[in-house]
Amino acid sequence: MASFINLMADVIWTETDIVNRTESMIRKEFSVDEENILTRKTSAAMMGQYALSFDEQEEIQRYAAACAIAQYSGKMAREDMAILQKALDYEAAQRLLERGWTYTPEQVAAAVALTEQLRADHMLMGLVGERERHKALNS
Repeated sequence: MASFINLMADVIWTETDIVNRTESMIRKEFSVDEENILTRKTSAAMMGQYALSFDEQEEIQRYAAACAIAQYSGKMAREDMAILQKALDYEAAQRLLERGWTYTPEQVAAAVALTEQLRADHMLMGLVGERERHKALNS
């Protein structure tokens, strides 16, 4: 399953952005008020103070499923952001090396080291290639 991160874009999603997106996924299904009511009913049922109806049990299961999907989507987004960040770092290092004469020897050495390190990551290099093709088609 792919995440909601566009790996072809140069957009960096922060942790807050990812959390907000996953929260909105839950909010599409359940309002804050609905969530609070379900939480109170679940807590009361766990303490033996309330007996859940069949419909309430189904609603709690639906809520749990929506939360699980949002949690998994957030996990996938974080993984995609990690590889996208590496791709952006690699592309920046490549640009620096193409214009090496405008940078200090230390900057060039750091870019070479980063490039060499990241070239070993075949998944990353696949993404970099896809991004290059995407940019070529859209320029």
